[in-house]
Amino acid sequence: MKVLVCGGRTYSDRVRLFAALDQLHQQHGFTQVIHGGAQGADQLAEVWARSRQIPYRRFGALWETHGRKAGVIRNH
Repeated sequence: MKVLVCGGRTYSDRVRLFAALDQLHQQHGFTQVIHGGAQGADQLAEVWARSRQIPYRRFGALWETHGRKAGVIRNH
């Protein structure tokens, strides 16, 4: 199962996020972690995936191309 992790750029509770992902991974068996590449929750999700040897993929917004609308465009 692919899982999308998203959250605030200031999110820093590594212990809580790792525990939640560990529990969900045990129940569902993640095959890939997907995130937006931002600091905070996204970055922690990638650290978690790397530490568990689970493939991950970043879908960063193209801020330089699309300006302030980049996040909305990426999310569609």
